[in-house]
Amino acid sequence: MPLFDVRDLVQYPQGANSTDVLINGVHFNLTALNLFSYKLYSNGTLSNSSKCYLTFDAFQPTMLMNGTFMNGTSCYAPYYDIRGRGSL
Repeated sequence: MPLFDVRDLVQYPQGANSTDVLINGVHFNLTALNLFSYKLYSNGTLSNSSKCYLTFDAFQPTMLMNGTFMNGTSCYAPYYDIRGRGSL
């Protein structure tokens, strides 16, 4: 496992038409994503300068036309369980 995992900006997957993108089985409006400056990254996150959402595996947020996310899990919430780091 690398000490630092770099994420890359990726293209939005093509959806049903020119203004639709399909991310992890959920359709998003490309115009709304661009309006609120959201970008898709290779680590499965969708983020802009202030908000970040997980979009992989069971994480399937939806976005309203006003930029509000529903059923979204923040990137800042812990994903992995805390494990023991030392020994007794």
